Amino acid sequence: MKTHGTGFTEVYAHSNAFPYDLSVNINPLGPTNKLQILRKFISCYPGNSYAKLIAALCKLHIVNPKQIALGAGLDGLLHDFILCFLKPGEHFLMPEVTFQNPCFSAALAGGIVKKIPMNNDLSVDFEALSASLVGKESIIFLCHPNNPTGLLEDLTKIKQLLKATKALVIIDEANIEYTSGPSCLSLLSQFSNLVVMRSFSKAYGLAGMRIGYSLACEHIHSKLHNSRPPFNVSGIASEMAIQALEDQKHLADSLKFVKKENQYLSEALKGLNYQVIPSDSNTLLVRLPLEKQMSVKEFIQNLNALNCHVVHGAYFNLPEGFFRIAPRSRDINENFINALKHITLQQQHVKRFSSII
Repeated sequence: MKTHGTGFTEVYAHSNAFPYDLSVNINPLGPTNKLQILRKFISCYPGNSYAKLIAALCKLHIVNPKQIALGAGLDGLLHDFILCFLKPGEHFLMPEVTFQNPCFSAALAGGIVKKIPMNNDLSVDFEALSASLVGKESIIFLCHPNNPTGLLEDLTKIKQLLKATKALVIIDEANIEYTSGPSCLSLLSQFSNLVVMRSFSKAYGLAGMRIGYSLACEHIHSKLHNSRPPFNVSGIASEMAIQALEDQKHLADSLKFVKKENQYLSEALKGLNYQVIPSDSNTLLVRLPLEKQMSVKEFIQNLNALNCHVVHGAYFNLPEGFFRIAPRSRDINENFINALKHITLQQQHVKRFSSII
């Protein structure tokens, strides 16, 4: 009998090893023929897909299978880790300006979220973070590169943080493929309290599939598996992730394309007097020109009227004036820049009219 999971989450998993297997409770006719290409991944439980994907990830990262855990995107994995490792009343530490979704899971677990102020250049203030270590923290969360700033953090400082705490340090590397900087995976063999998370949503283009994975020491994943149900990722998502890993040319082409479009957007924005924060990643953090004299909320409303949209900086705890963008295809990017030009012309007309009055 083949099983998936460990401890009390261990369950029977269909193996496809027997052509006349009556042990598994599935529809013998399978799904609709309109899904013919994906039939074998829809009609069976995903145990085999997990094994194939984990084997591919082991080869990629040179780790053993127990050092990898799959999840429903980084959101799903973060949620699982937080509910497993954060107890009521314990502290969840994170930079003030970063990906905010884990706050929900921390609150659900009964934890106390502590947000650490940033340096003036919007990099993580590791001194302030270290000063916040009071023994009540059980999880420290960082993005590398950070989201929304796109800044890579200093691995030496991350290493010092890992040495200074017994808390679980979770590093979100969802956008690491877009950078030329070092990954925190190089620290994995040195620290038993480190968890590095990767995603198939960004560079691999599988956002709708909701699949990601974590890399950590075996005892961390053993505890995680015992705290959550099996089959956290669909068989289709697992198979698509395998195919994405196999197509390294597409990945390389994607990275090259994004870099080119980022350069186009950055130069166009600067030409319109928008301040673009230097980024090591695929996202751009942008500040409205001082002469705009409108709030980001009003700016986004104007953009929406022109069928464009951006992320309000307030979501990331940024002060007024900031918004975040990520490159799309050239025609979408050009339409966005044209929308900005249109908003600028509108403002100029309003000023001109006001001065006449």
